[in-house]
Order: sequence, then structure tokens, then C-alpha cells
Amino acid sequence: MTRAGAYGLWVVGWVAAGSAFAQQTTDSGTITLQATVSGYVDIASGGPATLTGASGGAITGNTTKGGLLTGVTINLGDVSPLNANAFVRTTVPLRLRSNIGYSLTISATDFTNAADPLAIQPGDVGFGIDNLSRADNGVNAAGVDTPVAACVGDPSLDPDADPATARWDFRPQKSLAYLVTPRKVLGGDRIMRAVPPSLIGGLTLNTFFAVKPQFFSPGSFTTQVTFTVSTP
Repeated sequence: MTRAGAYGLWVVGWVAAGSAFAQQTTDSGTITLQATVSGYVDIASGGPATLTGASGGAITGNTTKGGLLTGVTINLGDVSPLNANAFVRTTVPLRLRSNIGYSLTISATDFTNAADPLAIQPGDVGFGIDNLSRADNGVNAAGVDTPVAACVGDPSLDPDADPATARWDFRPQKSLAYLVTPRKVLGGDRIMRAVPPSLIGGLTLNTFFAVKPQFFSPGSFTTQVTFTVSTP
């Protein structure tokens, strides 16, 4: 009997480690990303408008800080001598934001009553700006803001600009007559350095409007004041 047939045939193979790695390959590709950052400005309410010294006046559609400046109506009430207050005065806060230098322009629709010079006229409504602040979170505190000097201040705190006349007079640049033509009243450096989490931060300021009750001809007036912020 032969034992040779009882053994199987073993076949052993291997691939050297160096040869296996040599067969691997790599590849790559690239893309290009581009973007543009435009100059951006916006304007909103700096807080609720307030009204003092009014007789029968009211504010409707008032808004909070960051709200849109639409639908706010301020009724100054009776501005005849029946109102014994020294002035009817409203404060309208604004909030501005920008990633670039900015300009603030204000205009008012003309309600001049040429037929009756004793009726209330645009020059009989005082105007002013003041209380600029870059204190909000995310604001570029080092920026400089330059208001038109003749427009600065609460008009109800000014003296009569012309005591020789029977009517109380506001200074020319401190009344709505000045704003019948759109006027730049403020300009400055970039406002924002970051977007605050609340999205309401920005440069804040107050605008003031005032009427001294006196002997106007009976009647009423309506004007729309428009605030526009733009790049220089």
C-alpha cells in the first residue's frame, strides 16, 4: 500500500506589503468661493415716541426699539391758547445701523397756508435732534457722528428767536420749514462692528418736535416726516 495518495496539496500565496501600498492612488479637486459685502444701512425706531404738554393729543401705532417706523401718528392736540402748557412736545427716538459711513436726511411735507398767514405754518413747529449714543452692544464705539450744529437741541428749550414779533419764533434750522426741503442733519462713521444677539442695537438719537400754543387761526394741519438713512 502506498501512502502517497493520503496527502493533499497545499498552495500558499502572499503579496508583499510594499507591493500592496504601491497600488493605492490619490486624487483631489478644488473649488473657488467668492462673495461680496455691500454697504448696508438701516433705520428703525429707537423706542416709543412720547408726548408731553398736549391737550386732547395722543400717539397711535407707537412702536418699541427696533420696530419699523411706519404707522406712527402723533396728534399734538389743541395748540390754541386753550392749552395752558408752555409747549406741546413730542420725542421720537431713532436707531441707525450701518457697516459703512452713513448720512441721515429728514424731510416734511409742506403744509404752508399761503391764504391765511395767521394759520399755523411749518415754521411754527419746532424741530431738533440730540442725545446721540453709541453705547449699545455691538456698536463701533470709536466712530464719530457729526450733526448739523444748527439742528441740535430740543426746540422747546430755546428762547424766542425773534421777540420783536407777536408770534413765538423758532430758529430757521429748528423748525419744520427747514425740512420742507430734505435736509441732511447727521452723518458719521461705520456704526456696527457686530450684530448683537437681540438685533436691536445701534446708534440711537432723539428727534424733537414742538409747538407753542398761541393765537393761530382756527384749523388744523397734517404733515408726514420722513427719516432716510443712506450711504454718503
